[in-house]
Amino acid sequence: MNKIIEQLAQKEYELFVVNTTAVAVQGRDGNYYAEYIPVTPFLLQNMLSQKGSLGCYQQKYRTNQIRWICFDFDCNEKENPDIQELYSICITPLIDFLTKNDIHYLQEFSGRRGIHIWILFEEMITKELGYDIVNTILNQIPELKDGVDNEKWGLDRFPAARASSTNIVGKQVKFPLSWHQNGSRSYLFEGGFETRYDIESEEFYCDQYLIMQKVRLENAEELCHKLHMDEPRQNQKLYVQYEVSEGFCMSPEQVISYLSEILVFRRIFERMRRGQQQEQDWFVLLGTLGRLDSDGKILLTILNRYPGYDESTTRENIRKHRKDYYPATFDYLYQIYNLEMEDTLEQEETGYEYLLRRAGMEKPKRIETEKSHIGDWRDSYSDLKKIIRKEKRYVVDNDEVIPVEIMNGLMRVSNYELYQYNNFLQKLRAWEMPFDEWKPMGYKTYLRKEEDKTRVLVSLGKSDRIITTAVMLDMCREWKHGWKSYSYQISYMSDNYLFHSWFSSWSRYIREIKCYLEIPFMDQNYVSYIDLKQCYDHVDLLNVYRQLEGKLNEKAKRYFEYLAYYNDELMKEIQGGSRVGVPQGPAYARVLAELYLDNIVEKVCTDMEKGEYRILRYVDDIVVFSRDEETAYKLYQALIAGFARASLPLNRNKTRFPQKIADIDQDYRNSLLHRNQFNYELVQNEYSGLLLEYERNDRINHFLESDTFQIDNLSYIYSCHSFEEAQYRCFYRFGGQIMESGIGRGRGFRKFYEFVLEREELVWQALQNQWFQNIPVDTVNFSNLIATMYYLIDEGRLSDRVVEVLLVYYLNEDFEFGALSEEDRIVVEAIMMKYGR
Repeated sequence: MNKIIEQLAQKEYELFVVNTTAVAVQGRDGNYYAEYIPVTPFLLQNMLSQKGSLGCYQQKYRTNQIRWICFDFDCNEKENPDIQELYSICITPLIDFLTKNDIHYLQEFSGRRGIHIWILFEEMITKELGYDIVNTILNQIPELKDGVDNEKWGLDRFPAARASSTNIVGKQVKFPLSWHQNGSRSYLFEGGFETRYDIESEEFYCDQYLIMQKVRLENAEELCHKLHMDEPRQNQKLYVQYEVSEGFCMSPEQVISYLSEILVFRRIFERMRRGQQQEQDWFVLLGTLGRLDSDGKILLTILNRYPGYDESTTRENIRKHRKDYYPATFDYLYQIYNLEMEDTLEQEETGYEYLLRRAGMEKPKRIETEKSHIGDWRDSYSDLKKIIRKEKRYVVDNDEVIPVEIMNGLMRVSNYELYQYNNFLQKLRAWEMPFDEWKPMGYKTYLRKEEDKTRVLVSLGKSDRIITTAVMLDMCREWKHGWKSYSYQISYMSDNYLFHSWFSSWSRYIREIKCYLEIPFMDQNYVSYIDLKQCYDHVDLLNVYRQLEGKLNEKAKRYFEYLAYYNDELMKEIQGGSRVGVPQGPAYARVLAELYLDNIVEKVCTDMEKGEYRILRYVDDIVVFSRDEETAYKLYQALIAGFARASLPLNRNKTRFPQKIADIDQDYRNSLLHRNQFNYELVQNEYSGLLLEYERNDRINHFLESDTFQIDNLSYIYSCHSFEEAQYRCFYRFGGQIMESGIGRGRGFRKFYEFVLEREELVWQALQNQWFQNIPVDTVNFSNLIATMYYLIDEGRLSDRVVEVLLVYYLNEDFEFGALSEEDRIVVEAIMMKYGR
């Protein structure tokens, strides 16, 4: 039965889900509440199997787009509703009219005292048009008007109003097959209404699936013609052609038609048509179509055809990112979407090349974005210049201290150095280079103090960063497998980023956990939590190699063996002879740790029944959900044993045995959602809804009401996503605690000091309160303050007045220069010399 429920959930998702970021959840009091969580087929599958109830919002988030209309008829008599009479008086006139006019519909018994009539569209339509269609239909059935204009029957229309500006998500209707607390299960039916009693049988699920399979979707333009309405402006096609090369033109319709011949693009356009596009769909289309013409007009016009389009936002995003993303090979595209590639496609071809070839143009030559005399063109993710750009970005986003010497080196890589790097990599790829030709050099180590431990952070030298990242990307490209976690997923198509944004990745991880913890019908599942202790320190690459050896091809083995050799040499130097562990900081180490953890989890799950559990992982933060107690304990024990065999110790203070979700206390829920650190409440984005000023203030007050500050929150609060009011309030309330802290992460301190140093009034405030003088000089805190000052000065973002004030009142003759590390002293002296001190 699990299979048919899974298929049914997928079909229901395709037909009814419009808003993929919000759903109405029935609380224990029977009322429905909006929850901003990912709306997925998996969520609907659990609703079906756990007798849950969810409401689907009609309106796509923050747009006027809908994809269905609904007539919701109810018996006003709650105790003894007469459904047959309701059907005879209200439903029959409506479906007779629809049938007569060849308008297709679905009938649904609400499970209690009502019947829904749905009309589904093949594409998004405006809410205004949907409202007009509903009222046009009702106005043409006078006998129906007489039926509902009394105290016995009620009718709710969806949409109920033409305007959408005051309603963020629109009204909600229960998903078909929901279980209402005060009634029974809703279900679809054909013909006249008959009560069904087998609503938990496999035959019932098969019948429901067949009804959904048979339903025909309406074309809005044709429907308006049937109802003698004016043709909707939204469906008037724009047949515009753009020049994609000298003398050759192509229309958006041709682009969509040609690309839709390919499964992966056909699925993308289908999701976009339904308003269910995934995050990566945008980047795939940007990389594939962004360079078809000189100004991105084709891409803009194509996106204009789909719901959720905002012209100014889309133009700005294309302008900012068009040069950053490149066409992905079919091999990579089918990997990230987990699809089986057609035999007719070439693995190394891109959608861009296919499109031009299909249109009769010559296959474009692959050339470097920036021409140089070294090396041939390689895919965007292994080109040295792009790797350098990505490394510069990664250094800024990472938790390490940014050594000025290393950053300056990345800013000024000579052609001769590029030649050396390219020469080594080409020989390594050709099996002509012994590993010891390139050993660790130029790296820096730092101690990062935390509340219960001290970590050794490693910043690789310029050359080692470039080489190890290039080899790591080559290895992953050859391996073609990836890892099942939310952390450190490689962004192959980006020209500037090695990994997908940590902020959005962590946000997705938390929202998936929320699906289980904040939906009542999920509370019969079991949850366990596993936290690994100092995971990076215990990664043994010899074990990793043994685990992966059978999965790697010869090229991937070669690249892995080099990284393992390099890592062994580095760790032995850092640790005085011990090779075990990977450094916390370098990009290659992040990936090797992910491979290690992923392979352990995958091996453990081999003997587990699929569909009975779900493992969510962000690095070493692991949450396991299971359908039943037996599966929960079996999987928990297997994971614990698997990590023990891999010599990965548990953090016993945080690891929790399986418990039924309904039985866990609020503190445990908060810890699973990391509410004790940061729960994204200081953010206004597509998931939070539009926040009024008083709502923003309430969130800020709630989050900043404690007397102590958790230093790990710096990166979140001072990210580009958070409310600026919260950033100011945090400074005034906790600035002293932050600046005197000897523990914390480099990224957080950098974000904080960027915010402070670029605002002169905050610098004065900190000086008057003696906060600068309290910064401990032998810590990551001070090192990042000085490095941030240096970079802001170098980029022209720090005013001379602020620098002079800091040199007079802080870095003056009373400052203990003798306590500085050599790296920090060099940076301070460089700043002082620049300003004649």
